[in-house]
Amino acid sequence: MTPRERQRLAALLRAATSTGVASIDAWQSLPDDFDLDEIWDRELGRLLPSIGRNLSDAGADVPELPRLRGFQRKWWVEQQLTARWLAEPIDVLASAGLDVAVAGGLAWSANAWGYADRPGVRWADDTHLLVRADDAVRAHAALVGVGAHGRPEERVARRVRLHVGTPLHVDERWTTLGWLPTSGVRRTADWWTDTVEIEVGERQAHALEPNAAFVARCGDLAAGIDVPSALLDLCRVRQSATFDRSMVRAVAGRWGLDDAAARWSTVVDQVLDPTDDRWIDAVAPIGRLEAARRSWSTTVGRLGRRRAVAAGPELLAERWHLSHVGELPAGLARRLRDRTRRFRGAA
Repeated sequence: MTPRERQRLAALLRAATSTGVASIDAWQSLPDDFDLDEIWDRELGRLLPSIGRNLSDAGADVPELPRLRGFQRKWWVEQQLTARWLAEPIDVLASAGLDVAVAGGLAWSANAWGYADRPGVRWADDTHLLVRADDAVRAHAALVGVGAHGRPEERVARRVRLHVGTPLHVDERWTTLGWLPTSGVRRTADWWTDTVEIEVGERQAHALEPNAAFVARCGDLAAGIDVPSALLDLCRVRQSATFDRSMVRAVAGRWGLDDAAARWSTVVDQVLDPTDDRWIDAVAPIGRLEAARRSWSTTVGRLGRRRAVAAGPELLAERWHLSHVGELPAGLARRLRDRTRRFRGAA
């Protein structure tokens, strides 16, 4: 990471997590030649609506403010469309007698996690559904029964032992049907006890309790997923009235994520301290690669122990689709989807 990239990352994340004069100061600390058009990284782009809202609330007069507000309006529309689109899958799973929880974007936007009173600030494209591991095959079959496309039932049964979820194509949109909140969670963890009711669109649904969602995002970060936007989520919970450090430790202990929660809680405290820049090393490319390497080592070891080497291409295809396709040029992304279609079980 070059000095300019470090300066840009520090300024953007601090502008997204601070309020009032502090957010204005953070924005003004960007490099003199900074231009919004250079933000092609999806992770940095996810910070922009929060920055726009903070600068607007602070009464800032910056030329980029109309564009930043435009990002917020766009994401508000996406939130409404996602809530409408998820209505049928939620109803189908509930009608089948299955416990289902909304995770990701809509859950973060709907609950009191620092986003609820800031419409359009949280992205919705990572919204997915969680079911109990024992119900995964039934849930998949129920959704396929109403027109969803995904892996054959026997492959889903195998994935319950190896992965946290599976891609599913519903109404021309990809989502994830998951059975564990994040990587590294104990397979025996009963995360359903850590859910609360929220309002999604015009219906009630379950979602992870805010402190449990905090732990799940720590697990994402430990696996090298969604950096630095996951840090923004963690900061939102940390700054909200719902944050309870003792509850975070309790959930992390039940899920087996003690180390991840402790590490990233410390990083969040550093982000929220304007005099501490040590957090940048944790989200720099080398830090992200190290986290990804640890995650891959764990996964490969699990595959090897179960003699499931054939799942390697499937795992690779899923990792590319979920983690990288959104950051690739459209033509390359389309070719990648076509070449991995048979691994993803798409029609």
